[in-house]
Amino acid sequence: MANELAELLRRLGAHARQLEDTQSLDEFQRQAAEVCGACELTLQQLALARTALKDTTPSTWEALGDEGVVLADAVKTVNALMRFGKGAQPYIAAALYSWLLRAPSSPAHFLMDGLNFSGFMQRIKDACCGAAASASKGGAAGADAASQEEGGGASAARDTADETAVCLAFEAVANLAALLGSVGVRSCEDVRQLCAEVLPELAACSRVAKATAAGRAVGLSSGVIRDAAYEAMAALLNPRHGSAHETAASLFPRLSNVMLGAAPAAGGGRKGAADASAIRTAACTFVCEALGRQPEVQEVVAALARHVCLKAPDRAEPRANAIRAAATMVPLLAQWEQDQFIGQRCLAVGLARELLMHLPEPFQQSTFQQAADAGAAADASGERGAARDVVPAPWSVVCLAALLHRCSDKSAIVRARALSDLSEVVACFGELLARDPASDEYRVAERFVAGLVAAAHLELPKPAASTNGPKAQRPRRRAASAGGGESDGEADADGGGGGGRGGAEGMEDLGPLLSLVHRRCADPKAAVRKGALQLLVEAVTMRAGWQGYPRQLPGSQDLVLLEAATMDPLVSVRKAALVALSRLVELLPLEPTLCAAWVRSALPLVRDPESSIQESVLEWVQSLLLDRAAAGTAAGAAPDGEDAAGEGAGASAAAATELRPLLAAVAGVGRAAGACLGRVCAALNVKGKLAGKKVARGLEAFVAGVPSGSPEALGAWALLREVAAQQPAAPSWQFLQQRWGELQRAAAAAAHHGEDGGGGDEGEGSGAAGALAEEGALLLLVISAAAESFPPAQGAALASQLLQAILAFNLPPAAAAAHIAALSKLTSGGAPAPGVGAPEQWCRQAYAAVHELLHQYVGGAAAQQNPHQPGAAAARARRRAAAAVFAAGELALLRVARPPGGLTVLLQALTAPRLLPGMAAAAAGCDDDAAMVDAGVPAPGGEAGEEGSGAAAGAGVVGVDVPVSLQGHAWISLGKVCLVDEPLAKRLVPLFVQVRRRAG
Repeated sequence: MANELAELLRRLGAHARQLEDTQSLDEFQRQAAEVCGACELTLQQLALARTALKDTTPSTWEALGDEGVVLADAVKTVNALMRFGKGAQPYIAAALYSWLLRAPSSPAHFLMDGLNFSGFMQRIKDACCGAAASASKGGAAGADAASQEEGGGASAARDTADETAVCLAFEAVANLAALLGSVGVRSCEDVRQLCAEVLPELAACSRVAKATAAGRAVGLSSGVIRDAAYEAMAALLNPRHGSAHETAASLFPRLSNVMLGAAPAAGGGRKGAADASAIRTAACTFVCEALGRQPEVQEVVAALARHVCLKAPDRAEPRANAIRAAATMVPLLAQWEQDQFIGQRCLAVGLARELLMHLPEPFQQSTFQQAADAGAAADASGERGAARDVVPAPWSVVCLAALLHRCSDKSAIVRARALSDLSEVVACFGELLARDPASDEYRVAERFVAGLVAAAHLELPKPAASTNGPKAQRPRRRAASAGGGESDGEADADGGGGGGRGGAEGMEDLGPLLSLVHRRCADPKAAVRKGALQLLVEAVTMRAGWQGYPRQLPGSQDLVLLEAATMDPLVSVRKAALVALSRLVELLPLEPTLCAAWVRSALPLVRDPESSIQESVLEWVQSLLLDRAAAGTAAGAAPDGEDAAGEGAGASAAAATELRPLLAAVAGVGRAAGACLGRVCAALNVKGKLAGKKVARGLEAFVAGVPSGSPEALGAWALLREVAAQQPAAPSWQFLQQRWGELQRAAAAAAHHGEDGGGGDEGEGSGAAGALAEEGALLLLVISAAAESFPPAQGAALASQLLQAILAFNLPPAAAAAHIAALSKLTSGGAPAPGVGAPEQWCRQAYAAVHELLHQYVGGAAAQQNPHQPGAAAARARRRAAAAVFAAGELALLRVARPPGGLTVLLQALTAPRLLPGMAAAAAGCDDDAAMVDAGVPAPGGEAGEEGSGAAAGAGVVGVDVPVSLQGHAWISLGKVCLVDEPLAKRLVPLFVQVRRRAG
């Protein structure tokens, strides 16, 4: 036999000379394929080698070396056959490799390198797990179909080859177990890691090696792959291979899927179920036996028990499997491990939810009546001691108490699971409160609320140290006190307990529940915060929809917590907060504070870096804003929210009524909300989901039905502006022109009324005039976005009106900016408008008007000192100067005409705190910025500011103070001019730095 073994190894070594390690991967694979085709390795040769390797001695290996056998070359060829062989070659090579490792006195460490061993383990895995997966997917129907297509002979040959591969794999695993039982692999970290990864997968295999008569003739044997894998894992836990604790930490977590039944067994029906049960039982038995042999793995076993319970899928079978696995392992643990075991509490939470939601009639009247009668009997007895503590609690209240108590569990996983499960229970029964108060479902929901309040005062039994008592502990409902004692292993996360008020007053009071939720919303763990948000929404929704009682809307603390959650650092919490706020707005659309919170906190999440949150924001904005606006096309919103005639008109009026608070909130938040809506509309337009025309028609109808200048109108214009920015043809130019005329007439009437009333201080006017001006500014922004839809004649007429309004210099800054932007859009890209001209022409005209007005204002500084100068006239002059200064900056940003040098000098003059006599005359001769110092105007680096003004006053020169608001406008406009004039910016940088340093 030794001669046949030497000849086989010599032939394998000869083929290794064709494999060059320096070649590329493709070239090596080609060479390996050639070797596999030229090398013949049969079951008969394996049988001869097996017989020879069973009884080897050190002299046997020395004799092989003397005969010229190089084991390294032979193993190199075996590795190529395992990786690239065809048919049965890879499995025969794997079996031969396992015998070379297992043989007595074998140089196993020399042969067991990572590359060869990885190919060996991969081939075993393919033979066992691949065949099992194929059998489980194909089944009998697949086999029958294959038989019909290929013929009975081909199918039989394939089945024989499959059985042979499984028998060879079983032989290889058995040899591996024998090797690990005799040879330590402490120094082979990669080998240990490969065993820890592959052996648990083999343990989930239900294949059985069944050797045929032909197989038995060549030495193949039958056996169960799973048993051989567990033998190998048991040997791997031996301390000779390293720390048993570390090895168990690598092995045991991979067995959790086996214990939960997640690893599929081959076949189906009763046999498949029996195989799955046998696989789970074998895994639990192996872990328990390993704990008995190696006590140091106790901590790993405890971790595995917790892992199985906490990671069990939310389905009945895996949950039952987790319970069985935990019940098998936990009794073997030490007492301190049992006390710290939290999986049982987590499973209890899931069980309580299942009982409440799936058992029939959890809140029966008879059950509650029995508890009430027992409590009444205790009260009638007049005893205050133990007699009051024997009030039995209904099982449904006990389940609710378990959920409430676990919401304050010390384990974050248990807290999160309890909050999530309790939110599902509250949602299930809370919706019944919105039904008819005379219905049976409503009465069941009322008893649920009563049970929820009573559960906060229920004291659950403590785990007893011994069970010698004649009666088991039963849950008791304490009549007056709140909270309940807990064992050390179930301590509260924050020491708060689950208490609340007792007595009849507390039976309809959800304050304790909300107080608990508020604490959990600030929990340091993200999963707990997410569950708390879900419970908060369900509780608030239940209170708001409770029929027969005054509606209780979300409180300020509820909204503060929801808004804070939208800024949480974790994605899951932000997503939960977005859904929570949006659901509340959907259910309570007429609540202004809730709508304002949604616009402030949920809408900005469109800028969130997480794409899924962005998509969710798009969906909610589409549902809450755009769809409601589109639904208002048929009928506008009446000021008092009256229903219009007809079903369609009624739906439109209802949609408009629900839209009012949201649009008012958009107006209240201001530009930040507009920017977010712009991103939403842009994203929806890219996706083709923005129905621009329908939304624009609905918003136009809405604006026509609300008072001008109201917050609702301002919000509608802000939304319409963003829609028009994406689809310029969406708004109706007739409506925009009509609305512009109405606003112009209303503004003129308000201005005339203000003049008759005696005028006022500088500013944007009274409240009504300011609101009209703000709406006009928004309307002009819509017009600027939709300018291309205006016919030429109407566009020219509107452009002429806008230019006249700009040159009048009576507009507040926002309206002036909107006028200039709209005029620029109307006159760009087409023939010059009659009376207005091209953008460059009217810009130069506006610059000239600004220059003239500022020159008159600066030149009239001495006249403003006259005490007989009317105050109203002086205020109007200051307002016009401020409007002209602001207009100069906006004109500069258009970049169509360069501002004249004299205008820049006047702007610099107005940045000084005081205007000196003669400054206007000096500035009139300055055509560029270089003459500023000679003109006496504050120049870069000069003695401008308070020092210069003080020196002038000391010299007897009288000046006039420049209003602070006008100085601010001058600085801003000067900065805008510098943005488009680089040489000027370079000269003015020292002045900006000097003023900034003085201000700081």
